[in-house]
Amino acid sequence: MARKFISGVNLYLTGIILLVIFNIFSNGACGQHKLTFQDQTLTSELDFLSNKFKVSFVYDAALINSVKLSGYTRSDSHNLDLILKNLLSQLNLSFKKISDSQYIINAAIDQQEVKPVTMNLNEVAVLGSHTKMPRTKLQTALPVDIFNQHILLQTGQPDLAQMLHYTSASFNSSKYGINNVASYAEQSTLRGMGPDQLLILINGKRRHNISALNLNNTIGKGTAGTDLSAIPAALIERIEILRDGAAAQYGSDAIAGIINIVLKKEIRGFYTTQAGQTLKGDGFYTQNNLSYGLPLSSGKGFINFTLNYQYQQATNRARAYKGLVYNTVSDTSKLSSITFPTPADKLNENKRRDDLLVNDKGFKRNQSQYGDAEFKNIALWFNMETPLNKEWKFYSFGGFSQRKAVTFGFYRFPNIYSASSVLFPNGYLPEFPAVLTNRSLAAGFKKVSTNNWNMDFSAVYGYNKLNSDAVNTVNASMGELSPLNFKTGGTILQQGILNVDFSKKITQGITFAAGAESRLENYQIIGGEKASYLNVNPAGTPANLLKLPGTNGRPGFKPEEQLNKYRANIGVYAEANLELSAKTLLSVAARYERYSDFGGNLSGKIAIRHKLDEKFSIRGSLSRNFRAPSLQQVYYQQQQFQFFQKNGQSDVYLVQHFRNDNPILQQLGVPKLRPETSFNLSTGIAGSINSSLSFSADFYYIPIHNRIVVSGRLDSSITILKPILTHAAVTDIQFFINALDTYTHGIELTANYAAIFDQQQSLTINGTAAFNQTRVKMRVTSLPLSDGRNIPGSSLLPRLDIGIIEKAQPASKMILSFAYQLRAFNFLLRNTYFGKVATWENNPAFDQSFGGKVITDLQFSCRISRKFTITAGCNNLFNIYPDEIKEINAMNTNLSFGGQIPYSRTANQFGFNGMNYYTGLQYYF
Repeated sequence: MARKFISGVNLYLTGIILLVIFNIFSNGACGQHKLTFQDQTLTSELDFLSNKFKVSFVYDAALINSVKLSGYTRSDSHNLDLILKNLLSQLNLSFKKISDSQYIINAAIDQQEVKPVTMNLNEVAVLGSHTKMPRTKLQTALPVDIFNQHILLQTGQPDLAQMLHYTSASFNSSKYGINNVASYAEQSTLRGMGPDQLLILINGKRRHNISALNLNNTIGKGTAGTDLSAIPAALIERIEILRDGAAAQYGSDAIAGIINIVLKKEIRGFYTTQAGQTLKGDGFYTQNNLSYGLPLSSGKGFINFTLNYQYQQATNRARAYKGLVYNTVSDTSKLSSITFPTPADKLNENKRRDDLLVNDKGFKRNQSQYGDAEFKNIALWFNMETPLNKEWKFYSFGGFSQRKAVTFGFYRFPNIYSASSVLFPNGYLPEFPAVLTNRSLAAGFKKVSTNNWNMDFSAVYGYNKLNSDAVNTVNASMGELSPLNFKTGGTILQQGILNVDFSKKITQGITFAAGAESRLENYQIIGGEKASYLNVNPAGTPANLLKLPGTNGRPGFKPEEQLNKYRANIGVYAEANLELSAKTLLSVAARYERYSDFGGNLSGKIAIRHKLDEKFSIRGSLSRNFRAPSLQQVYYQQQQFQFFQKNGQSDVYLVQHFRNDNPILQQLGVPKLRPETSFNLSTGIAGSINSSLSFSADFYYIPIHNRIVVSGRLDSSITILKPILTHAAVTDIQFFINALDTYTHGIELTANYAAIFDQQQSLTINGTAAFNQTRVKMRVTSLPLSDGRNIPGSSLLPRLDIGIIEKAQPASKMILSFAYQLRAFNFLLRNTYFGKVATWENNPAFDQSFGGKVITDLQFSCRISRKFTITAGCNNLFNIYPDEIKEINAMNTNLSFGGQIPYSRTANQFGFNGMNYYTGLQYYF
């Protein structure tokens, strides 16, 4: 079935290519007909200006569509306000500039000069409703943020997730070192919740998630979010962030909110390049984007291609290892014949003797690697739309991206007997190359009508694959016969979606929308080579002499762990927007979905907005949302090496992760996974003090029930597990379970000031702040086992994991930016405050707290001609780092893994690379 679907996709791609060629040649690649301004329409000219200046226009179609331009001469001015003034004033029309990327066009009230008034809450938002009725921020019942490409590029960050990290106070995405999947794809969250509780759309269509689970002790543990790094910023026209639950409109996952990425429609060429590195001299990166758009159907359609290449060198903030290298703590028993004043003196003597061995063998203590991964990324995307007749349009978009990355594990010191090898007498540093591949394709037909039904029929295909290797490591159980490089397998996630959507303005003040969606998901685990999972420990080997089987650091998937699973679901929805009066808008929506594996779910939403006057409005919403267990959470199974502390000792342990429907778990009494559900309550106020100053404030409360988490690592201290652990030849087991409820509440604030002093000078000040808090309540206080005993809740979800949910993300974040334009020069100053974070350990004595920090960014750009712009900037101007890990005492350095890791692996505010400086060039052709 999957093969047929993929074959159909390939056939469809061929059809797209042929359609593009047909349009190009039918428009006259050999003697193309040029559009004259005698037959130009106002709609076409606004489309041209929208593409040229990267803005959008909102207007009443009945007012604009019939207007013809006779004898109009296109201006070559770079001032859009002046162009619009000259164009519209003769047509008795006026415009209002409401942000850097949004304009509203209305019938002129009088013939007075139109002043280029700037930002207030009138930015246009469609996200959050299927009724396709554009509303300004002052009109919508839901909080929506809009960021255009210019705002994103002003951050100077090299990838989309980091751009949003420094643009939206509600959004967080941090980089990690030595954290497996989190090192390949950033863990992006909204409102302090999980990565899989945030739904990503592209042009309003659902984007696929990554296939690999994050199972390390980081934000997003146990989840599989969306790989935002696969989407080049050069491709984007704007990003819309809906800060509200929206499962009633868009289905599963939209608990925290939605990010909709709108692709650009430019019909011209665009090339950008940027290069930079850290103050320490590492982390050099270069990013290159080539974008080119062509007109289709005599300029009424378009196709835009974007090619992206990015390279980033690894960063390393590891420090010299301070612990034992050849001796172990147990070697103090060899000193029993010597009398020491205190036990600490015996430990110090053992350390002194180990230091002598280190010197004799020439061992280097600074061989660890802890920082951003090295990677190369290439992506090719397209976006197109072309009319078929006066009402129907065909559209399509999609892309391919591939990221090749190299991460590192912890150094395997020779005193770790179970991982040691004669092939590396002084230990070894495992390296984990991986290839992360994304493919997507969407296509559809849509009809836009003023008086009749709007219709949209679409199909979407998404594919993600993570294929991983391991090098410079061993299968310790194979001894000197072990290879040093391994193919460890990988994971694949595919989804195919069919949508039908209808909307119509029924009467004045009433709009209605309805539709249906069918989705097929496929999850695969690909096996590794035999040596990557083989266990060749001789039978009867004492437990203390066993060597770890499989590839150390990343075991391959075994044949019995390979799988190919499908799930189907179908959903239907209906939505209505009712203008109860000139001031009051009521929106209601409901959606029913049925999944092939766990049954049905009903989501609903009601939202209201009331205008207090023309400047201020209050709004609120109440919704029931849900998130279906991902296929990865239901079916993932593997033996994993995990580096953690047990009984106060850091070591490498082999952990068996059982899939949720494993018969062993069923016999133990572990229940099958159920969907997460939430009730989202929000209320807020939005307004504009004057034509230059606007603000919004929103409060929300989101309780989530049946939250899915990875259980704690359960070992032989639970008697019933002893035979299971022995049979699996592992030290611990873990699994997914609906173990808890969480309660999140917060406040989000925005304020925007913008003014144009004259045609050559402007100032924009943007401020945004988010404050949130999440609390955990155990839903399963103990898990009854089949033998009558219980697993306590503290084992099912240890204190460390509760801390990740409650404390690892900043509870407060504030961004204040100043953008000043003077003629061809642009200056940007931005300060971002990241609040305090903390890590909890199972023993509270080892808890860590990391204080809030302010990161300052500075950027300068100059337009040296109509086509060229140069940029230079510095992020983290004052070279700020997070607080370092504080060890309890000099003899116990387990929190920093022997001093190797100065910064937390669990909690993260803004990474730990320090200052970064860069320069860039933009060229339009």
